[in-house]
Amino acid sequence: MTGRELRPGTLLATRYEIVERLGSGGFGSTFRALDRSRFNADCVVKELLSVRQENDVARRLFEREARVLLDLHHPQIPTMQAYFEEEGRFYLVQDFVDGETLDERLRRDTRLPEVEVRRIVESLLDVLAYLHGRTPPVIHRDIKPANIMLGANGTVYLIDFGAVREAIGGSPEEQGTTIGTAGYTPREQAVGRPRPSSDLYALGATALEAVTGLHPLEWHSARTGKLDWKGRVSCSDAFEAFLDGMLADVQERFDTAERARTALRRSDIVAPAAAPVSAPEAPATASGSKTLRIVGVVALVAAALLAITRPWSTPTTPSGGVPPAAATAIGAPSPDTLVPAPAPVTAPTPAVDSARRAATHAVPTAPVTRRDSQVAVPKEQATSTTPPVVDSPPTTTASPELRETCARLLERISLGERLSDAETAKLKKECRTGSS
Repeated sequence: MTGRELRPGTLLATRYEIVERLGSGGFGSTFRALDRSRFNADCVVKELLSVRQENDVARRLFEREARVLLDLHHPQIPTMQAYFEEEGRFYLVQDFVDGETLDERLRRDTRLPEVEVRRIVESLLDVLAYLHGRTPPVIHRDIKPANIMLGANGTVYLIDFGAVREAIGGSPEEQGTTIGTAGYTPREQAVGRPRPSSDLYALGATALEAVTGLHPLEWHSARTGKLDWKGRVSCSDAFEAFLDGMLADVQERFDTAERARTALRRSDIVAPAAAPVSAPEAPATASGSKTLRIVGVVALVAAALLAITRPWSTPTTPSGGVPPAAATAIGAPSPDTLVPAPAPVTAPTPAVDSARRAATHAVPTAPVTRRDSQVAVPKEQATSTTPPVVDSPPTTTASPELRETCARLLERISLGERLSDAETAKLKKECRTGSS
């Protein structure tokens, strides 16, 4: 066999011009090329490694890849365009996928968010359902990040079918050939007995690496010979349970891609929902309970400042008496009188600005009387012509200490400072004491 190195500019079969090397797999090297017969369209040329050409098993596997790819038609498997031999070497040509491999992505980002890993896994389960559903089933046997393409259009592709085999058939030499990559290969495949669920294990190991940023071998336990990862992965419990079904021993593992896909979709339903996004006007704090406490304190301070800056006021006549309308609404409570519960204080929004405006500019829209005189009056008492005697309205003034305390509290909250439980209780007590 003659040997030559494929360099940029090399022309194969009078039409495929080599542009650059993309990488090497178990049975061949891949190159990006231009197809001169298709207006210089991008394509991928795969060459059987020269060191493998004298190996009959490797050669038959390479030819089988060509035959299998010619018969596969799936939007996530690059279409095979040609298969030929030239100068003692064997080549096949496939569609070019614009994007990057999952391996390249992990080298850059280390690990991916769980939601993205779920999308990649579910997409590849669709491909495996197609492959394993053929007659006979087709097993990839080398699923790993380097053989997963993340297309620029968002599509996930499964590439490098150099290790494919039908579950039924093949020579004894081929059946006993161990093919795969350390860390992604399950036990049954390591001893030359792969089955469709072996691809599920490899995909599970790939997902484990993607969500943790650690190669599967780093999870390998020398004591058990298995991946020791459960309970040590930062992902949802539902996704951890799914990975457990993918990485279990062959007897307990998902036996089909359809069942694995169904389990993944169910885990997506039962997985904890993302926390809802708060409205823009809601103040951002460390926790919901802390937010409620601070908003409550702001409301209390606003009420206290309102009471301090606007003392209890009752409209009076020029002679100092109570207007008839007000007089009919107040009186001493009787056994039949119902005292309404105090109205709940609602938090202003935004909290700090509204509190300050209420404390300095708010004007009551209705006459305000003393708290102990705000009672419902029976109909017969309301029509009485003798106005009851009421105490003169108090003239509450704010102490300098209370004003300083409230101002300091508002300033701290406006700056986003968190208050301790002790400080919150103390400030509540001071505000209540000063406004009573």
